Amino acid sequence: MYRLRELEQTDLAEINRWRNDPELIRCLGAPFRYISPDVDVKWYDDYMAHRGNAIRCAVTRDGNQDILCLVSLTDIDFISQSAQFHIMVGSETNRGKGIGTFAVHTMLRHAFANMNLRRVELAVLEDNQRARALYEKAGFVYEGTKRKAVYKNGDFQNLCIYSMLKDEFEKKNGGGVTGGRPGSRIPDYCMGRVSDINSKEWILRECDAVFHPSVLQRNDFNSLFRKIDAFGEFIAAYDSQVLGFIVFYANDQRDGIAYITLLAVKTAYQGRHIGQRLLNECRAFSRRRGMRLLKLEVNQNNAQAIRFYEKNGFHFAKRYTDSGVYMEMELW
Repeated sequence: MYRLRELEQTDLAEINRWRNDPELIRCLGAPFRYISPDVDVKWYDDYMAHRGNAIRCAVTRDGNQDILCLVSLTDIDFISQSAQFHIMVGSETNRGKGIGTFAVHTMLRHAFANMNLRRVELAVLEDNQRARALYEKAGFVYEGTKRKAVYKNGDFQNLCIYSMLKDEFEKKNGGGVTGGRPGSRIPDYCMGRVSDINSKEWILRECDAVFHPSVLQRNDFNSLFRKIDAFGEFIAAYDSQVLGFIVFYANDQRDGIAYITLLAVKTAYQGRHIGQRLLNECRAFSRRRGMRLLKLEVNQNNAQAIRFYEKNGFHFAKRYTDSGVYMEMELW
C-alpha cells in the first residue's frame, strides 16, 4: 500500500511542479506565487538546517520512491508539545485513493507516539469541504473561524481552525483496546475507504487465503465483484501493506438493513483487534446512512467467526441454509 519516509532532494522537482499549479494552490491557505526550482532547493536546505522544529515527509507506494503526497509538522514547540499540520496531495489522479487518510493517520501517530507531542493543529480554508471532511473523519476538533484571514482568489476568505490532542487520537483509534506495538496505546496502522477498482481486486487477492472456501474461486465471483464495486462499501486496514478489509452494503433505504458481505484479517495480523475496528467502521458508517439493523451470514461450522460476532454484539436471527445462519445486531 503506502509508506511514509522523510522528504528527499530528489522529490523537489515534483513538489515544484505542484507549487506552480494554481488549481492546487487555490485550495490551500498559502497564496499562489511562481516558484523557481532554485527557491525550492533553498527551502529544502533550510528544512535540513532546522530539522529540530519541523518534520517533512513524503508518502510513496510500497516499493516505489515516487512522491505522492507531502505531509509536514512545522513550528514544533517541545515546551508546549504542539505543532502545525500541513498536507498536499499533488496530483488529481492520486486523490480519493486513501493517500490523505494514510498521511494524516501516520503523521499523527508519529507526532504522538514518537515525538511526544500533545497537540497538533491546522488551518484550512472554510470552503475546502474535501479537506475538512478528511480532517473531521480523522477526529480533528473544530475550534473556530478566523474571519477574512487570508486573501485568496481575489477575495478575503475565512480560515477554520482544527486541532487534535493525543488522548483524542488514542480514543478515536481504540485506545489500549485496538493494539499497536507492545507498550504503545496508539495503533500502528490506519483505515480508509477504497474506491479504485484495481485496488479492491488486489486486496481481495491478498486476503483470499483467509476464506474457506476461496472467494476468488466462487463460480459467481465476477458478478459478486461487479456488485461490490458498484454498490458496496469497501474499507481496508493497512500500513505498508494490506492487513484486512470489510465489504458491506448500506443502501437499503426502504428497510434500513445493512449487510456485511466479506470481512477478513490476514492470519499474521489476527489478535490485534483489526477485525473489531473494521466492524466498528462499518457500524458507524451504516448508522450515518440511516440503517437500523446490521446483518450477515456465517457458516454454522465456523465457531471462531461466530464467537467473534457474538462478542461484538451480534445474535442469531434464523437459519438461512443448511450450512449457514443469519446473525444481526440493532444499530439504534
